[in-house]
Amino acid sequence: MSGVADGGVDPFPASGAKGTRTDRRLDRLLRVRRRPLPERPIAFLGVVAAATFLVIGFLGLVWIDTVTDQGGLCTVRCDTIGSAFAVGGAEVQTPCPSGDTFATNGCAAGHYGVTLFIESSTVTFGTVQFAILTPADAVYVAPGGLGFSILSDAGQAVAQFVAPGGSMGMNGPWTFAAGVTGSTPLTTLYVVEVDLGRTNPVSLSLTLVPEVAGGGSSPISLP
Repeated sequence: MSGVADGGVDPFPASGAKGTRTDRRLDRLLRVRRRPLPERPIAFLGVVAAATFLVIGFLGLVWIDTVTDQGGLCTVRCDTIGSAFAVGGAEVQTPCPSGDTFATNGCAAGHYGVTLFIESSTVTFGTVQFAILTPADAVYVAPGGLGFSILSDAGQAVAQFVAPGGSMGMNGPWTFAAGVTGSTPLTTLYVVEVDLGRTNPVSLSLTLVPEVAGGGSSPISLP
């Protein structure tokens, strides 16, 4: 008994029978839907995820370097160095006394000078550089400014950097006096002196940024 009315079509054809055209289309559709997901899309998604991770990591490093390397001084990535080096007690000499010279005292007579005292330090002379920045985080150009000095406790310059064209950002090494090298410990016995030329820096909202190779410290507001 076929279970098919006269003139009808068996909806469940026997094995080997072709069935109707609709049945064959439904069977092909079901076979397509039962196919396992291909592996290539999964592998592709893995590659995309890995590439995204690398891009995010790179942008993170760029951001860190941008926000900490103020003044463009460090040649390697800069991080906060905490208590390894700190200066404070900024004082402005208005102006430097008659008879003073940049070569000897770190500030020429008639120029405005900034004096900063080293409060703590575990670094050496050769690892420290400085910059004076404007409120826009640009290196300050001081008309007639001569540069940076480190003075001994006797007030004599033992390390100096001459600022080219008054651009107050160190982009090269110190010049040392006899008996001092880049590996000499920069202790609290020393003082930082900056010759800013004949323009009074007071009320210009300038900041001094000390930096070391591999690290930087927070800006220090000047009077």
